[in-house]
Amino acid sequence: ADVERSVVAMKSRGRHVSLNYLYYPGVTDTDAELAPFLDFLRRTGVDVVQVRNLNVDPEVYERALPQGTVRAGFGVAEWMRRVSEGVPGIAYGYFNPTRQRYAEIAAARAALAR
Repeated sequence: ADVERSVVAMKSRGRHVSLNYLYYPGVTDTDAELAPFLDFLRRTGVDVVQVRNLNVDPEVYERALPQGTVRAGFGVAEWMRRVSEGVPGIAYGYFNPTRQRYAEIAAARAALAR
């Protein structure tokens, strides 16, 4: 509720909102998690979702969750497709360069080395 109030306050002032979303396969990429997230995005008008991995030891994390929490998820690509379909115009971000950007950087460095 606090996050939602903050997002709504920022959007009501015409500000850009980028939301960090911690993604964990089999937890956040399930219908049970996606539906309320889509509702949140629609209600608040978030501009960008920055998808982050949870960066935790999976065995430790899964032992800490209630039994049956981790299910067969539909994967990050399908999750992003569904979010884009459910919230047209939503943008995605990530601080780390994409695989394509890494290739561009490597090509530029190789060209400089010649």
